[in-house]
Amino acid sequence: MEGELWIDKKTFQWIKVEATVIHPVSIAGFLAEVEPGTHFELEKMALEENLWLPKHFAMKSRAKIFACSLGSRKRMKLIPAITKLRRFKPPPLRSDP
Repeated sequence: MEGELWIDKKTFQWIKVEATVIHPVSIAGFLAEVEPGTHFELEKMALEENLWLPKHFAMKSRAKIFACSLGSRKRMKLIPAITKLRRFKPPPLRSDP
């Protein structure tokens, strides 16, 4: 892979990464192969001072999948929406007698 990484000057957290596959990458040895040209983007944002969470993820993939259809080639574009992030507060622990 080759790519770029952006780092926040104040916190030294990485905030964005973009990478492209330049050589084939095998997954689980024989199940699939990610082909050159696959591109990833990931951005993080500060939800609180020391809490960074995903803001954006996108992937345009090229892969050869051996486990289905005897080696068929697949192209996929994935851009999930990450919205309404909030801190989860677990319920108080119960003490059983």
